[in-house]
Amino acid sequence: MDAMLDTLAASRKLENSGMPGKQAESVVEVMSDAMQNLVTKEYLTAELDRRFGAVDTEFAKVREDAAKSHKSLVVIMMGSALAIIGMQVATLAIILSLLSNVGPLPDAGVSPKELGMPNDADQTAV
Repeated sequence: MDAMLDTLAASRKLENSGMPGKQAESVVEVMSDAMQNLVTKEYLTAELDRRFGAVDTEFAKVREDAAKSHKSLVVIMMGSALAIIGMQVATLAIILSLLSNVGPLPDAGVSPKELGMPNDADQTAV
């Protein structure tokens, strides 16, 4: 919507201030031509509200999609973590099963003292 100018009232004001009639009419005509591409404050506000409303709607959709993706990612990560824990528990169970079938480990010929560990005799003396 173009801005409106009351050309007759503007021309009369200029004439009343001392401007010759033809000059006043010419000035008002130039002003009117210049205002052809101007818009009113109300039109601009409505247009901005409409356009930004569309942007806000798109952002709301993006936020919603991001929230859904976040939830899916959390579910996937939790499932992966549980799978890793399950594999670790299974590995530990296999190791314990193998160790229970082996029995006591043979003497390697190295005394605990040589390894820097106290032996049983040192502990009972204390």
